[in-house]
Amino acid sequence: MPACTVTVTNKGSIDTDVVVLGLASRAAPDNFEWPIQQLFGFERVHVKGGDHATVTVHLAPQAITRVDSDGTESVVPGAYDLRLGGEPQGFATATLVVTGQPKVVSRLPKKPAGLDNK
Repeated sequence: MPACTVTVTNKGSIDTDVVVLGLASRAAPDNFEWPIQQLFGFERVHVKGGDHATVTVHLAPQAITRVDSDGTESVVPGAYDLRLGGEPQGFATATLVVTGQPKVVSRLPKKPAGLDNK
């Protein structure tokens, strides 16, 4: 599972907790419906005044998969914009490029024959 790492600096003199958010979005439009951005992870870290901390957030696979109308979940190739950080520090950005063909990661079980929707 890919991971994103960022360094958080507390420029003040007071100790504080910082929540680092990991956000993903599709870099270019395609034939799938994607959220504008989605949270793929977060970490909370305590940073002493004047100090810094390194934070790693792992990219959840669901950030780069889609489920079709038959219940098949697949990794979708393409470019994804990743943002890591929060307010008031701002966000570091990177692009993740997934290549190849769509890869099925799970399927819902098929409905048994003879069952209807009643």
